[in-house]
Amino acid sequence: MELQLERFEAIGGSGIAEFDLRVRKFNRTTHAINGTFTILQDLDETYEISASFAYSTLGNNQFNEYPMKVPRKKLCDFMVDQYLRCQYLWRNSTNMPHLEKGTTEYCPFPAGAYWIKDVVPDASWVPPVVPTGL
Repeated sequence: MELQLERFEAIGGSGIAEFDLRVRKFNRTTHAINGTFTILQDLDETYEISASFAYSTLGNNQFNEYPMKVPRKKLCDFMVDQYLRCQYLWRNSTNMPHLEKGTTEYCPFPAGAYWIKDVVPDASWVPPVVPTGL
């Protein structure tokens, strides 16, 4: 299975975070995420996060939202659930917090400037039932 990024969008969050993330061509066949983002204030348990995915089967920028998503969850809960399990995907490519296995609480998410460099998607976490085109 192959996972390829085309675009990254942050929707909402004005005044909370500033994003300058891009998907760029890493080499002839691979795309990577690069950029910076700044969290302007500590994010406590009152903040929520979610992610959705879309695909364009024809590659014509007419995207369809895929039913698989990261459901809306309090940021502090997300950090010890999903983030903790997936942080290995970008471990040596960012200055985002690293949570030790067994962490049961991580709050607040600290304000600061963060960077991401050459994060190439790893399809190992994608369930095998996901159809071609996502």
